[in-house]
Amino acid sequence: MDVKVAVDCMGGDHGAHVTVPAVLGILDRDPAVSFILVGRQELIQRELAARHFVPNARVRIEHANETIEMDGASLSTSSIAARRRPASAPAIPAR
Repeated sequence: MDVKVAVDCMGGDHGAHVTVPAVLGILDRDPAVSFILVGRQELIQRELAARHFVPNARVRIEHANETIEMDGASLSTSSIAARRRPASAPAIPAR
């Protein structure tokens, strides 16, 4: 069974610097998975290029114009923010 996963690459404490290598590690281990990397396209492309990886049929980038900074916010606060900002990195994968 093929699985497609959308990843908010701007999330977490370190953003694309951590999420992109994690995605590439999974690609090596599971040929049935593909990814949509969501976030600031230029940052995601930079991380992919640093690892000599070019987006392909299993990895594509979906640019998000906005990010939502957590700064100690709760999950409910971030979900409200994502609904109010549909062009944000957390909101795009939910579409």
